[in-house]
Amino acid sequence: FVWSAAADRADGEQRPVQLVAGGSGVAPFLAMVDHHQRQGSPTALRLLYSTRTAADVIGRDVLGEETTVALTREQPPGWPGVTGRIDRDVLAHYAFPPAERPRVFVCGSTPFVEFVAATLIDLGHDPSAIRLERYGNSEEPK
Repeated sequence: FVWSAAADRADGEQRPVQLVAGGSGVAPFLAMVDHHQRQGSPTALRLLYSTRTAADVIGRDVLGEETTVALTREQPPGWPGVTGRIDRDVLAHYAFPPAERPRVFVCGSTPFVEFVAATLIDLGHDPSAIRLERYGNSEEPK
């Protein structure tokens, strides 16, 4: 993935950046979030991160207010985040709306990435603004 606030300034447009990660797909986004924080970037950035349990959260030392975590399997008592998988309603509520023309980056397993991308497009996001990184094969797990 390639994005920087400097690139936004170079093209004269400062668009928000939406990151959507499934499991270990958060790894490349941790560097982006860390850089964003260290630079004090004015570019609006959000990370929507799905993982199984609170113990499975990767990079908790980097994650901040820009991050919404969805726990799919177990939630600790009083869990303030999202419960369950990232679905259409979660994307519609937590991602930047299409009218803000965000640059969107999605990383995770192939089924996760394909679902998120298709749902974002269905919600009205510009397909040319969505970048995907997937791992695993394209078949559903058996």
